[in-house]
Amino acid sequence: MPREKVVKIWDEREVVYPPKRWHYLWEKREKALKIMERLEQFDPQLYGSVARGDVRRDSDIDIFIPYKVPSYLIELALEGIVSRRKIVMATPWHL
Repeated sequence: MPREKVVKIWDEREVVYPPKRWHYLWEKREKALKIMERLEQFDPQLYGSVARGDVRRDSDIDIFIPYKVPSYLIELALEGIVSRRKIVMATPWHL
């Protein structure tokens, strides 16, 4: 018998974050803004914890580019402001 979820997906609940958590959110969104400004020609979209606002100190910044772009153009655009990066490119399932 499956377990019943404690919180339903659309249940409302109040979440209170401590000041430190708000500081992390501010830092991550400032960094995301700088990155997205560099990528603006590619129509970047922020998603994940930074977009939702539920960040932690170790949260990453997830940015989605909705169409195929050669990775070297992304590398050039981000040169000097990003120390680590992971580029994930969607591939067809049949490959």
